Amino acid sequence: MPTDRPVRHLGPGSDDVRSVISGTDGLEETLKKYQRPDPVKIRRYETRGNLQGFSFRSCRLSDPEYRELHACALPLQSSEQVEIMLARSYRRVTLGHFYVTFLNLTGDSSRVRDTYKSAFSFPFLFVIERESRAYDYLVVLANYRSYVETSFHKLVLPGDPRIASKEVLRPPIDEELSATDIDQISEYFWGLVEGYTSTISMKMISPFARSVKSNLVIFGFQNNKIFEEHFRDEHAFNDRMAELEPLERSE
Repeated sequence: MPTDRPVRHLGPGSDDVRSVISGTDGLEETLKKYQRPDPVKIRRYETRGNLQGFSFRSCRLSDPEYRELHACALPLQSSEQVEIMLARSYRRVTLGHFYVTFLNLTGDSSRVRDTYKSAFSFPFLFVIERESRAYDYLVVLANYRSYVETSFHKLVLPGDPRIASKEVLRPPIDEELSATDIDQISEYFWGLVEGYTSTISMKMISPFARSVKSNLVIFGFQNNKIFEEHFRDEHAFNDRMAELEPLERSE
């Protein structure tokens, strides 16, 4: 039957595709039936802060958001020496303190991580603001082996040619987020953890146990205290984890 309605060619990513999905046809609800729910339960923890020379806004990311942003993220160089110095300066802060702080504030750890070498990962969107301009970054706070690592990634738009070599570590961009700025944000996280865990009531912490199999490390909360244990022998490590199995979290 003849019609005056024009034929629309709906190419991938076109505005027409988006308008159909979000329109009144009910297709968005149809799509949801085939989407698996995100098992990671997070809280949209948002913060604002002022550091020397710049301010920032940040929020916790869900795993689908993390995957989407990571596809457009260029990893930046950072100083391992600074991370070592922070660990020495904040001696009381352990893996368990980091986990308790960000679990309570932002929800479950991300599952996007190497579970053999990492017991937790918390991804954030950071918007860096300086001189009336804003720059977007992906910042991931994670356990790696026996220590805590903060990684920084510059976000670029999909289609940016630099994405083809996104595994290359790039130097920080001084006018956006310099190496000194990166160090400030890393220390901000350490200070946040120290402050939070020194004031939180132990009644707000549920018993738990986590392990880093690559380095035979176990940490958790038991008998009203945060603990961390290191093993040289894999059998002793496995025996201890068997004792703590009722406390082990699955994410």
